[in-house]
Amino acid sequence: ANLSSGPVPPDEGPMHEPGADVTIRLRKDGIVKGTVVRPNGEPLDPFSVELEAVGHMTRQLREFGEAGAFTVYQVPSGSYILHVRHGNLVDREIPVEVTAGKETDVGVIRLEEGAQIMGVVRRSNGRDLEGVVRVNLSRKVRNEAGREVWQDVGRAYVQQDGSYVLKGIAPGSYGIQPASIDNPTATTEVVEIEV
Repeated sequence: ANLSSGPVPPDEGPMHEPGADVTIRLRKDGIVKGTVVRPNGEPLDPFSVELEAVGHMTRQLREFGEAGAFTVYQVPSGSYILHVRHGNLVDREIPVEVTAGKETDVGVIRLEEGAQIMGVVRRSNGRDLEGVVRVNLSRKVRNEAGREVWQDVGRAYVQQDGSYVLKGIAPGSYGIQPASIDNPTATTEVVEIEV
């Protein structure tokens, strides 16, 4: 008769003897650093930068900077786009190559003043806005097939009175399109503007 009162524990495999050598190899990553300043040369404070790996949409490293300086540690080797964003200033995108064990200094990044786009969203029948409405800002780009398509570059949420403000806009041609998040069919044609 089997008198065992519980399951037999699984075989845990061979155990290391006390004092056994275990080798762990650490990956040598790179470092990216730089300085971000306002249009007048004053250090930006506080701000954030983001490294986006080229060809790997999920790999993003974000770091917050103070007094204009930032350092991103433990960056795997590869090609990246450094995104610098701050309030009313125009976003900057800088290509960066990172090498294992090396420090990459991108130098001083001067952000420029951007334009503001302000407006009001109203329903064509004069009724109040319903649900959450946002305004999408987009630019025309060519896709892989060579066709012109609208690519989102920013967005703003509409206030209760229907007003919206898009900040930090670089000069260029844009499209604006309000869209209701609660009611996706409540959209308009793209309004093209020049900034």
